[in-house]
Amino acid sequence: MTEDDALAAFLANNPNASDLKQYVKVTFKAPDYDKEGSLTITANPNTKYSGTIMMAINALLVIDLGPLADEEQFILDIDGTSAMMDDDSGEIALKEFFDINAEK
Repeated sequence: MTEDDALAAFLANNPNASDLKQYVKVTFKAPDYDKEGSLTITANPNTKYSGTIMMAINALLVIDLGPLADEEQFILDIDGTSAMMDDDSGEIALKEFFDINAEK
């Protein structure tokens, strides 16, 4: 998430403030896996808006990908490696992965 993403989400939920950007200072702290982030909007003095609003942004979700590497759950050695490497779209590799694991 970037400052532009956070501000765009705020403006999408507050369409009456579509001209906000020209009247305020925006401070953004990106969220991470171990901490919340924030978006703070502070009105410039003597303009259409006044005050400060701060919105917390939840920390990023940590997903355990360990089960994907569990050889008892998925077959990881797939035939046709060279064809997959020549396929820029990744569709061959994905199809082979699903096909071979559908057999389990």
